[in-house]
Amino acid sequence: MALDPYKPPAARIEDLEGEAELVGRPPQVTYACRMLWVAVLIDLLSMHPAIRGDWWGEPGEEDWQMFVYGAIALSAVFTLAYGVLIYLVGRRSDIARWLLLLLFALGVVVIVGDFAEALEERPWAAAADGLVLVIELAACYLLFLSPGAAWFKPAAGRR
Repeated sequence: MALDPYKPPAARIEDLEGEAELVGRPPQVTYACRMLWVAVLIDLLSMHPAIRGDWWGEPGEEDWQMFVYGAIALSAVFTLAYGVLIYLVGRRSDIARWLLLLLFALGVVVIVGDFAEALEERPWAAAADGLVLVIELAACYLLFLSPGAAWFKPAAGRR
């Protein structure tokens, strides 16, 4: 039997038990990733001593420079790791999505535990932390409870 190049392919198209295969990234996931990038930016901007106060320490204290360099390096590592997780979530990584939720939960514990003191001593830092918390909460909603969450579930043909 000769192959006819003008015939349509004979591949079967199966119904995925009512689930539509989402080819592109849903807008909810795109919005969530953008919101998380904004949260990272706000968090980085709020690290400035004019906002956070004297967390950098006083010059002249013992090992002051080492502390500052260590804090900057640690902030860079966490920012890089968080950025990689946001990137992976945008690429459909379910593990990265759950890790972001875990980091959000840990952040809530840290922010709530320090919020009263921060509000009294550093109101701009407390406002930035509250704004980041609200942005991350909205992003988690979009990633876990909205129609965007279905995009992360494996389809029958991709298992």
